[in-house]
Amino acid sequence: MVIEKGPFGEEVKSSYLDFFYLEDDKWVEFLQRMADGQEKDYK
Repeated sequence: MVIEKGPFGEEVKSSYLDFFYLEDDKWVEFLQRMADGQEKDYK
């Protein structure tokens, strides 16, 4: 979680994934969780 400045100077809570520092096994795990969640929507 990070706090960024919005267009009017207000603080906005935000989160993002920095792919540069993400290890391959963590990326695969994340993608698998996303795919598993989408499969449930179609069953």
